Amino acid sequence: MKKIKSKSNSKLFIIFFILNFTSIAFLDLFILLITNGASQNEFPWNMFLLMIIISSPIILLQYPLLKLKQNWFYKSIIFYLSMIVFLFFYGTIQSMFLDMNKVNIVDYFEDGLGMIILGQIFGLTAFPGIVAVNWAAKEYTFNVTEQEQKTN
Repeated sequence: MKKIKSKSNSKLFIIFFILNFTSIAFLDLFILLITNGASQNEFPWNMFLLMIIISSPIILLQYPLLKLKQNWFYKSIIFYLSMIVFLFFYGTIQSMFLDMNKVNIVDYFEDGLGMIILGQIFGLTAFPGIVAVNWAAKEYTFNVTEQEQKTN
């Protein structure tokens, strides 16, 4: 088993976090702008803040998993599962704040699953963008050189 510690580098991690945090924040902002439409409603800053709060620990936790293997199919699966986790927590936490008429925890769980389904339909267009950005910046975030690509 590979050692995670030997492959970690704080500078690479900071670049990875900043890159993904800004990408996710931009995508969240864009999605909320589109769903808000041209109506006279105020921008839903509370939803945007909730998205940022939920996505930050997910970005932090996915980096060690992404460093385990250089295979981009593996990395794509990690990014996809991270998106699923984000959608579940976002749907669950959002329903806790917006719908106070829930009877038990299963109702919140159901809203999290519903958000996963909606995210698959509407948010899946963002997934290839996140993977492409990370692939393009792999030398700066994962320290992948041409020599390592040939050996893996």
